Amino acid sequence: MTTAMRSSPIEDSGTSPRPAIGNIVDNHAVEPIRQCKYCYSDETVGRWLTPCKCAGSIRYVHSGCFSHWLSVAPFQQQNQCNTCKHIYKKHWSLKSVNEWSLPRFDVTFWDTFEILLDCYSTFKLVRGFLALANGRRSILGQAVYFVFWKSFIFTEQRSQYYIGLGRAFISCFFKSVVDDVDLPEESDEEESEEHDEL
Repeated sequence: MTTAMRSSPIEDSGTSPRPAIGNIVDNHAVEPIRQCKYCYSDETVGRWLTPCKCAGSIRYVHSGCFSHWLSVAPFQQQNQCNTCKHIYKKHWSLKSVNEWSLPRFDVTFWDTFEILLDCYSTFKLVRGFLALANGRRSILGQAVYFVFWKSFIFTEQRSQYYIGLGRAFISCFFKSVVDDVDLPEESDEEESEEHDEL
């Protein structure tokens, strides 16, 4: 009895084997499901943004949801992502005249008192520098007052507060537009597409 090796029917037919139905893979790139990290909707309402370097399910936001978030968020979170700490890239564009509004300042009585105190102290500092230039004030006295002013008046917190007030005033006439972030994988895909075109 001779044992002959039987060749498989696939080898005999000269065609490549067909994968099982469960193993069929589509070779096309699958578009990731976009879900807004603020409203959790996956519907396309307006324009999609990627304002920061977050990845995964919190990568995309609706432009309308993001604008609303920026209008109600604490000041620090209006400038950078709370998760990845990326500082948003913004530019200003002029609103149409019918969109202009009055500034919305949430200033309490105590805030008003601090603003007046800051203005008076800053005025006194400038007046002291002018007196120093005219020779009516000593360098040591002005240096001591400057250290006081820098330590208690012009702190990081106060300067951020005034920047926020300035932006609230500017936002009456201009709107802040956040630019998309060029993520590494997107730029790599664009470079490979440009290389393929050459």
